[in-house]
Amino acid sequence: MRKALFLLLLIFCLMPVVAQAGGGLGLKGGFLDSDEMEEQITMLGADIRIGMIPLLELILSGEYAWDSQEDELGDNKLHNIAATGSLVVPVKLSFITPYAGGGAGAHMFIQTGGDETETDTKFGYHFVGGVILGVPSLPLKLFGEYRHYWVKMGEEANFSEEETVKYHTLAGGLILGF
Repeated sequence: MRKALFLLLLIFCLMPVVAQAGGGLGLKGGFLDSDEMEEQITMLGADIRIGMIPLLELILSGEYAWDSQEDELGDNKLHNIAATGSLVVPVKLSFITPYAGGGAGAHMFIQTGGDETETDTKFGYHFVGGVILGVPSLPLKLFGEYRHYWVKMGEEANFSEEETVKYHTLAGGLILGF
């Protein structure tokens, strides 16, 4: 009982800090690109932004990118699903909030060709940088974001050049703040 009361008191005391730090739900769209790919592919995603303290924000993000190509063997489809968490430092100015940070997450690669489907889920880490534009008193804001990913594809525990896939996303979207 004492632990529950202490937890409620702690939540009650931290509510003003969380309210001042802010947060929101975001939808984004953009492109995924890599040196190994011939062209950019379309990407959609969603974010949950949680203000930890006024100087630190947690972004939980889900992204889905896809591409379909036809060759002599038939229709080939590539799907990339990423579920990541990032800690960023926002610099809150009047109408603009640049932020930068990094994080880690799971990356699922699904490749379908003919009757065969190959699925591979791997760990990766990333750098994120972006900017939020909007009037502080309004809940709807615009944002643009760049993410650079390093995904470990080999079985070894190290991130060597041969076993690491590097790609980046460039996205823009809307955040509904709370």
